[in-house]
Amino acid sequence: YIIIILSVIIMFLLIDGLFNNKILASISVLLFLSAFDLPVIKYTDFVRILLMPLFLLLLYNLMKNKSYINAVFLGILYGIIGIAHSIAFIACSLLLLCAFVYQEAIRKSIKKLFRKDGIKEIIPYIIVLIIGVLIALLWWYKPIFVYHGKTSTLYTYWTIQDFGSVTVQFKFLKDTILSIFFNFTSIKGFIFSLFSILG
Repeated sequence: YIIIILSVIIMFLLIDGLFNNKILASISVLLFLSAFDLPVIKYTDFVRILLMPLFLLLLYNLMKNKSYINAVFLGILYGIIGIAHSIAFIACSLLLLCAFVYQEAIRKSIKKLFRKDGIKEIIPYIIVLIIGVLIALLWWYKPIFVYHGKTSTLYTYWTIQDFGSVTVQFKFLKDTILSIFFNFTSIKGFIFSLFSILG
């Protein structure tokens, strides 16, 4: 329940900071929590419910105030996300890139970017990248530099279904149709299925 409480606080601060409206922030927190299965028992949910909103909040703080301390906090969280969930790490990397392009290249001109003042504006982003990548390498060093991204051949056979088989293809199609259009296992599933059927 600590994760849920922290998630509520972070989401409230993020929406209140973006829109300066406490009522909207309260409604957003309720909508945010209703979209997830609680309690949080898996690392994907942990990243999705707690770390991603915290990353957005810290990124917003960095865009508002490019202090080195904001860059360090964002870099630490960026690295923790790199350890916790690789897809979320890629998403955070793209968000950092988008924030940098928007903040430095679009809002300010590209010509200013390569002057002395422009280079000072890039330093917080470099700090985020260096700290984040170094922390993420605590986990990713061996898979990348020792094993060169290769997995065990047996691991590949154990984890991947043979989609060349007609039986597996039909089972996948049946399961997908049932989960989208006829999922009546929960209220959320019922509402999703109803909207999917109605188009």
